[in-house]
Amino acid sequence: MSLRKDKSSEKNKAFMRLALELANQNKGLTGLNPSVGCVVTYKDEIISYGKTDINGRPHAEVVALKNNRINFKNSNMYVTLEPCVHYGKTPQKKITNEHSHKVSHLLRYRNQAILTSYKTINSDNPNLNCRIQGLEKFSPVKFIIDKDLKTKINSKVLKLNSNKTYIFHNKKDKNIINKFKNKNAKLIFMKIENNCFDLNTILKKIYSLGYANLLLESGPNLLKSFLNNNLINDFYLFKADNKINLKNSVALNSFIDLLSKKFKKRSQINTFLDKEKLFRYQ
Repeated sequence: MSLRKDKSSEKNKAFMRLALELANQNKGLTGLNPSVGCVVTYKDEIISYGKTDINGRPHAEVVALKNNRINFKNSNMYVTLEPCVHYGKTPQKKITNEHSHKVSHLLRYRNQAILTSYKTINSDNPNLNCRIQGLEKFSPVKFIIDKDLKTKINSKVLKLNSNKTYIFHNKKDKNIINKFKNKNAKLIFMKIENNCFDLNTILKKIYSLGYANLLLESGPNLLKSFLNNNLINDFYLFKADNKINLKNSVALNSFIDLLSKKFKKRSQINTFLDKEKLFRYQ
């Protein structure tokens, strides 16, 4: 079997695009392993294909070659392989109507974990799960940054699958700690510097627990901290026609300026979101 390196022909490009599409189907669902797509051809005809299975095993190549009835001699294999697995993949978005709300659930489905702050939990009381029919079991594990354990004890994230909720904290009060433990939340004690956590340390800890794809859903303060520390790989922005007051308009324009400085590429994604627009910054 040979691995064709010539990408000049249209057929080669077409086979590679198919492999990329296969890889994209299980992106975010393969644990610490990258989602890989594989297409096997013989005389420019597809004879087999595969993609990395959920949780990372078996690999795409194994899936593609498992059919013993196919003769793979002198065939060509087109395989995608992402760069080294990395932590801190943190898409972010604004949710403004039911259409974009559905896209937010799709992003939750495509990421293994979700990170937010206690302020977001206390102000919005979100579920932070995926509510797309048939995909509920792929809801992300929840991580909350809460230095002083101020998360409301009756919040939804501590009622719904609270055993999949982690809280980063720096509190030593045993009574307060026990209240969260009684809710089955998993507490992670972290050191603080200059009265705040080191975000890189938090991301490394999340990665060490087995979560490589992370979605950030938070308020402006935490979001700006991630942006200023260059910790966001992809950023999703919903743009609606809703009118906002002058104060919020100035803040939003300032934020968009920050995005333009931090990312080299901006592209619009066609999602048929009514009158809304979705932009991706990379």
